[in-house]
Amino acid sequence: NTARTVANGDPYGYAKVSAERMVLDHASSSFDCITILPGVNLGPCMTKSHTKSSAVVVRQILYGNRQPDYRSHFVDVRDTAAAHVAALAVAAPAVASEEGARRFLAVSDAQMRITELEEPLQKLFPDYILEAK
Repeated sequence: NTARTVANGDPYGYAKVSAERMVLDHASSSFDCITILPGVNLGPCMTKSHTKSSAVVVRQILYGNRQPDYRSHFVDVRDTAAAHVAALAVAAPAVASEEGARRFLAVSDAQMRITELEEPLQKLFPDYILEAK
């Protein structure tokens, strides 16, 4: 993936792609690599610092702050954790190579607009009035 660069304003994506490339470059017959590629992770936050991650989307909606309207694949963070655990049981390939790299998507069946999160959030948090300011 060469589309992710610092120059085009995606340092986070660049860091993720670079880290995966570095691991794959060092793969060997004794070093296995499985990559889990989740969509936008949403779910319970274990610490306050987690509210600065993908969960900020939910927080901003709950506080009535306008969000950019975009489409994405969302995934429950617990499903992403389960994918990591399931990946531990996947048999290693006989020969490690980029072609043999095992990459698994952990995403919703279809993309959805961020505004579509409002209805389920309203059901989960009925005391909040979900209106963009």
